[in-house]
Amino acid sequence: MAISQPHPPTPSPFTERGSLADAGLDVEPTTQGHARDVTALLSMILIVILYHVQDEFLREGSQIGLAFRNVALRRLLAVLLAIMGVSLIVANQRETTKDAPRWIRAVNIVAALFLIAFVISAADYVTFGASLLSTSNGAGGAILEYAALIAVVILAAPWQRRPLYRKTAVQTIPAILIVVGVLLFWELIVGAFDIKQFLLPRPSIIAGAFSNTFPKLISSGWFTFQNAIWGYLIGCGAGVLVGLVSA
Repeated sequence: MAISQPHPPTPSPFTERGSLADAGLDVEPTTQGHARDVTALLSMILIVILYHVQDEFLREGSQIGLAFRNVALRRLLAVLLAIMGVSLIVANQRETTKDAPRWIRAVNIVAALFLIAFVISAADYVTFGASLLSTSNGAGGAILEYAALIAVVILAAPWQRRPLYRKTAVQTIPAILIVVGVLLFWELIVGAFDIKQFLLPRPSIIAGAFSNTFPKLISSGWFTFQNAIWGYLIGCGAGVLVGLVSA
């Protein structure tokens, strides 16, 4: 009677490890890698927005600065950046083991300090109206912004997820090429047949209109969001209260 030999365990895609694993770093699972990349990307977007908000020239002379003029919205963005920054720092410290080289730990600490400095600067401005980045020359603010962006990249450590990126690229590149091809065909076909803009505007025209109305869209969207949240909270609260009284 033949005895079946156990098969060797198949490596799970959720336990992929990067090239720095031998240097004392524990690489997080693939699912956490996606979340960490999204957190890093959103943090970089928030850093750019908050820099435009704080800089004296960009605050009134750029579309981003004009779009985020609401004080409550600025404070919300600063809080979100603080939360995401803390999550990146905690994830980085949890990943870096005691066996990691000293220079890696030193670079991570310096990156965390630069990110914390930018968050403090943004919180100072949205709370008290004064910030290191609000000076007229903007040189120190630009340096701190670039340092914060580099710090996010260091803390996110995307080079540890190269196998994940190769796998994702194979899955998404065909779809991206199709979308780009459709947009190019759309742009060319409208020009070739001289289709009127009110019937079918070009993608470039749509993008330009969106860029011009971006500040109004953000401002109106923020007020709509606030009304929707308050309506939801009041409606849910009233519903729970009526349910308790009825019961």
